[in-house]
Amino acid sequence: MAGIEELPVDDSAKQIDWDEYYMKIACLAALRSKDPRTPVGACIVDSENEQIVGIGYNSMPKDENFTWKGTSSTKKTSSLDPQENAANPELKYAYVVHAAVNAILNKTKESIKGCTLYTTLHPDDDCARAIVTAGIKKVVYCMYKRDKNLEVGMKIADVFFDIKGVKLRKLPEASLKVCEYVKELQNRIDVGGKNKSSEEQSGEEEPSVDRKIEPASWEKFFMSMAKLSQERPGDFKNKAVGACIASPDNQIMAVTYSGEPDGIEDEVKRLAKERHDLTLTKIPEFYTHAEYRAIVGKPSVRGYTLYVTSYPCNVCAKVIVESGIKEVVHYKNGDWNDDRCYSSRKILTTCLGPSNIRKYGNGDSINESQDEASRSIAIEEPGHT
Repeated sequence: MAGIEELPVDDSAKQIDWDEYYMKIACLAALRSKDPRTPVGACIVDSENEQIVGIGYNSMPKDENFTWKGTSSTKKTSSLDPQENAANPELKYAYVVHAAVNAILNKTKESIKGCTLYTTLHPDDDCARAIVTAGIKKVVYCMYKRDKNLEVGMKIADVFFDIKGVKLRKLPEASLKVCEYVKELQNRIDVGGKNKSSEEQSGEEEPSVDRKIEPASWEKFFMSMAKLSQERPGDFKNKAVGACIASPDNQIMAVTYSGEPDGIEDEVKRLAKERHDLTLTKIPEFYTHAEYRAIVGKPSVRGYTLYVTSYPCNVCAKVIVESGIKEVVHYKNGDWNDDRCYSSRKILTTCLGPSNIRKYGNGDSINESQDEASRSIAIEEPGHT
């Protein structure tokens, strides 16, 4: 059996909090999968700075134009023609790209050696090959579902991990506090399981009624990532902001949250106590906004889209413009009576164009060019501040 990581007692509670956060990210990623039975998600984390450096879900190659195999027809066939989507429960296995592999291929840094992989399912041999080749050293999984016929692949993965010294740890499902993403994933898996049981009892290979999965839109997916990041462990809950940066080809380049620069908060509190006998509960001077962290932490975001849960402040607006971000989608409006929000709005509408600043909404989003206040701000004389 693969080596099981033992956590120091003092670090256990803190680790569980982070485990829950990253596993929820993986659960949300799984909801992008079109697999009607076993949607799987994965998230790769750089343990040194707690940054997410890869996200993936199980899919077909080029998921947008290569349809999911084995779900949309009841015609029985032995053909493996990639253009034929016949009802054959074994058909998907020849084509599917596993979530862990997808996350590794979509990594946002050159090397992910030493990183930790979170996945909603125990890896199989295909995943394990990619994991050990990439140099990942820890795997945390949550066994939502696994076909008994695939247990051999799991055992082979454990052998891979033993040989390469990859630490494997199971996160109990009870550790995940119920949220909409966890609940929705579990519901999809339960429905898929019931359909499979019915097929086995009737002797049919697939249900007679098509079960086509329509994942959330990319925009909803990216904003959900930003909103989920607000739940990260730590202080600043009253000012929690999340951000997600996506490339033009819909690759997630950064997911982060508001807070202190990595590692500073604990050190500031320690020094304040040791040298000045001060107990600090809030240290806003060291507070860094989510969109600032997301942009500055990446080599280049030019031409990308920023999804953020609150309208950026003036400091972040300057970073957004100078970094080359092309579009900003925000969940909440700012306080337009605040000088910082006014300055931010003027910077963004003037430099990016009002049509590239958009308030998130379900089908009724409006961009800043449709907003009278923004138009007036954008055309003011240069001297107005």
